[in-house]
Amino acid sequence: MRWFFDAQTLTTGQEVQMKGEEAKHISKVLRLQVGDQIAVIDGEGHKANCELLFVSPKMVSYVVRDWEELANHNPYISVVISPTKQMQRIEYAIEKITEIGVRHIYILITDNTQRKQVNVDRLEKKVIAALKQSQQSWKPQIRLIHTMDQIEEDYAYKYVAYAEEHSTLDIKTTEHSVEDKIVIAIGPEGDFTTAELQDLFRRGFKQVRLGPNRLRTETAVVYATTALHSSIAYDRN
Repeated sequence: MRWFFDAQTLTTGQEVQMKGEEAKHISKVLRLQVGDQIAVIDGEGHKANCELLFVSPKMVSYVVRDWEELANHNPYISVVISPTKQMQRIEYAIEKITEIGVRHIYILITDNTQRKQVNVDRLEKKVIAALKQSQQSWKPQIRLIHTMDQIEEDYAYKYVAYAEEHSTLDIKTTEHSVEDKIVIAIGPEGDFTTAELQDLFRRGFKQVRLGPNRLRTETAVVYATTALHSSIAYDRN
């Protein structure tokens, strides 16, 4: 069953119209027909099982047959990243960490960030596309921030990775429980400034190493997210 996104709250028996890119994708790309079954998620843990009633390139309509509330199985991992000069590189990273599973994505503008203007709406579309691809019902929150003060969540584990220094703590050796709230900050292409690093350290961030090689920003983001997932001890019973 194909998955689609609609932010509105859905109820059983409700008939809904869908316009824009999703309608075009259903009619022109997938060529779905009236009577076909689709799944619709709202990004807040709800998945509706629906049937198409009308299909056209500009608008489709569907009826909600039933819906279910799904638990968020992703660990509480959040990532702070700085946009790269070439946006397709950071878009790739955001798509991949969404598929892997994160709770928050903070786009941080630093002194060395080469791209100061960011189209957050475009990044939201990348997140939603990755959400549907990986068939998850909970959408990570993405926010543009200019200071770490804008992060309101309280994290038990705070890490920072940057290129110029090497820590004795390898991120692959860290250990966490599934209840832990974790955040990692990845430096921009020009790296964090000394003042920015000192500010992170004052906030309780610990330096970690991302393996023996120097990584590009987008590679570091995916590597760190994957490593943190692997660091979590899940209850297998």
